[in-house]
Amino acid sequence: MLLSKGRDPRRELEEQTAFEEAERRRAEARASAVFESLIDASPVAIEIFDTRGNPLKSNKAAERLLGKPPPPGIPLFDERGLKRAGLLEPQLKRVLAGARVETPPTWYDPTEIGLPGIPGRKVCFRATIFPLLDPDGNVVRIAVMYEDITELKRVEDALREAQTTPPTSALSDLKTDAREIEFARRKIEQALREAEERYRALVESAKGYVIIRFTDDGRILTVSPSIQELIGISREALLADNSLLFAQVHPDDIARVRETEAQVRKTGEYPTDYQFRLVNHASGAISWVEMHGSACTFASRRTFEAILFDITGRKRIEELLKDKETGFALLAASTTDGIFTIDKEWIVTNWSKGAEQE
Repeated sequence: MLLSKGRDPRRELEEQTAFEEAERRRAEARASAVFESLIDASPVAIEIFDTRGNPLKSNKAAERLLGKPPPPGIPLFDERGLKRAGLLEPQLKRVLAGARVETPPTWYDPTEIGLPGIPGRKVCFRATIFPLLDPDGNVVRIAVMYEDITELKRVEDALREAQTTPPTSALSDLKTDAREIEFARRKIEQALREAEERYRALVESAKGYVIIRFTDDGRILTVSPSIQELIGISREALLADNSLLFAQVHPDDIARVRETEAQVRKTGEYPTDYQFRLVNHASGAISWVEMHGSACTFASRRTFEAILFDITGRKRIEELLKDKETGFALLAASTTDGIFTIDKEWIVTNWSKGAEQE
């Protein structure tokens, strides 16, 4: 006779503990995936570091603002890493102790601290640095959130300059009262935001053409999503690495494109017949494009507004007509029959040798 075994409380407790631990790990994995996806999709520049200052994650917005993340040899605790985040060493110690820190406005140029970038291209940002804690309250990671205030600072500088110039404009009539200056600054900010929103809607809705805004030194500020149809590279990748656009220019056209772009920086306007070929990075297809544009002033600085039109279909028709005209000319020159061509006014414009004999 077999007797059934009784319950084993110890084993049941171990199984329950193992189940709870597995559920906890799955919940942590889900939360981590959601957290990382939020960082990737955020329009705000965000970087994550471990407690030793090594970079763990950086979204596209941060790369557009600050350039590519620093190499592993430059942690956040390094002097260059601190300058890159606008931090001071005592502030970083406060973060590691669990406090949140906000930095004052900082002008940043990566080339000044030995990092790759465009010399002379500066951005202004405010950074908020806060610790990420585990369930026990220990600091496990450091998050840095950057607010791009470059355009705001330039508007403030322009307003400040207008206050010191002779009274030749409406801005110079403002009094030096701090409240009036703040009110004027807010009106300028609002007008700038509205204009930029209209421009952004125009760029986003572009179909069959591409809108691009360049800085005077050739950096791309804005580009339509439709650029991917032409070169097979997404707008996000292009904004992160501006060199990808002209890397897709057809090898036979690259010298002429470089010469034209250099000339445009001097004249301030693209030539009327500026055409070249682009190679699609994904499919290898070749497209003919025509670029129009000119220099303008945006946020008190010189920029270039350009539109790229896909004229591949037009080029094919032109080539087809050219081939037909060439074929007809050969036919008229070689045949023994009498062939005439007549324009709309019934005037003979060409004839074959056979027609001369007739």
